[in-house]
Amino acid sequence: MGKKGWRIRRYHNKFMFYFGLAVHIVFYILLGLGYYFFVYDQLVLSTDVEVLVYQSDFHLSIGMIIGISVLFEVLFLIFWKKFKMNGSFLTSMKHMDYLGKMVMNNKMYVEKNVQGRNGKSKRKIVYFPKIYYKRKNGYITVRFPTDLQKDQDKFLKMEANLEHAFFGDMVEIVNEQDFVRYKLLYAPEKARLNVPDVQIKEGKVPLMKEYDWNYIKFPHALVSGVTGGGKSVFMMYILKEFVEMGFDCDICDFKRSDMSYFEVIPSFRGKVFDTQDGIAMCIREFREDMDKRKNKLKELSKGQAGLDYRDFDMKPRVLFFDEYVAFLSALDFKEQEKIMKNLQQIVLLGRQLGFYLVMGMQRPDASFLPNGMRDQFGLRVSLGAMSQQGYAMMYGDTDKAFKKQPDEVKAWGYAIAGDANVHQFFAPFMPEGYDFVATVAELLGESPVASEAEPEPVGVAEGEEHKSEA
Repeated sequence: MGKKGWRIRRYHNKFMFYFGLAVHIVFYILLGLGYYFFVYDQLVLSTDVEVLVYQSDFHLSIGMIIGISVLFEVLFLIFWKKFKMNGSFLTSMKHMDYLGKMVMNNKMYVEKNVQGRNGKSKRKIVYFPKIYYKRKNGYITVRFPTDLQKDQDKFLKMEANLEHAFFGDMVEIVNEQDFVRYKLLYAPEKARLNVPDVQIKEGKVPLMKEYDWNYIKFPHALVSGVTGGGKSVFMMYILKEFVEMGFDCDICDFKRSDMSYFEVIPSFRGKVFDTQDGIAMCIREFREDMDKRKNKLKELSKGQAGLDYRDFDMKPRVLFFDEYVAFLSALDFKEQEKIMKNLQQIVLLGRQLGFYLVMGMQRPDASFLPNGMRDQFGLRVSLGAMSQQGYAMMYGDTDKAFKKQPDEVKAWGYAIAGDANVHQFFAPFMPEGYDFVATVAELLGESPVASEAEPEPVGVAEGEEHKSEA
């Protein structure tokens, strides 16, 4: 298979044949051994009377062997014809067969006349494109050559064909040395993470297997979603990851829903705000603290360029702001302008200073994200089915063909995590009974304490689907 995956060669159309042949050989060898040791060895010829018994048993055993063989062939044929693409080894072989047939049927190779030993000329393939295929963790990776040979221009435009052939979703197209790499998500259930099993990574928040958010390189997150889509729960997952990394977190939750429940944790007392004045004060003080750090960093760096908060062991901070649009809608124009100006400063200057913003809203209305503010969010996630206008507000101009998932699939959507490609996204799976508040409290070495409002513990929120999805 090699480092880059299975190589698609000219004998592509023999893959399935050889596999079926191997299965038959193994089966009949085992059948022969079983017959010899368990049947034939028991048929012992000794007397004339036993000859009849022997012949009767022998004929019966032969009939049994024939019956087993016929049954095997029927079952094998049914399996072969009805086989579905379920991520098994056979699926990989089928995909490679598709790629090989594409090359052969479209004559994407070079051949020339060569002189044979008998003096007659014949056609010989002198160039066959090196195509590599790999399937891992619910993703398919295919590499096509960029070696200036025949049909290279077609290899650079394979996105739509691969999506249709593999019934997958294109998540990444990368130009490499000598190759163009296409990466598709084809089995979401294999790529989805399980919240309790997620391991923290330095500088990254895991989103799916082989898909992370590098918050240092691409800071700030914008999370949008329909009611019941899992927006607030996904934000709680990000908060848990940041707490585990040692970040200081402040929470603004205007609707006093899921995020506000963290106030029962002692470390979050005085850091959870749900009133207009409280939220405005939190945002203003967060920006003022960022300005103080900016001056401190300038003083410590002594004119040396390229340094950030990590070089001086400064603790990163995150402002979680859920229901942003609902909050702004309750303010007058002057108050809105102040809030947006402070948030814009955080988004523009926060990366180097270690001040991050995670913002949640139901509708990513451009009027509430002025002056290209949307494009400053390194992570953009939309959960649940949105309108084409909603997707345009979230991701801008894109050729992505947005698909709708069945109703039974929860906490799904699309995401951009720093790159230019919109990635089909399935939020980490939250087992039934999982409690984010209790988990965060445990990470901090604390116990939740009932507040005056005595909110219900948060393990399930925003609809019945959160019993099992984050």
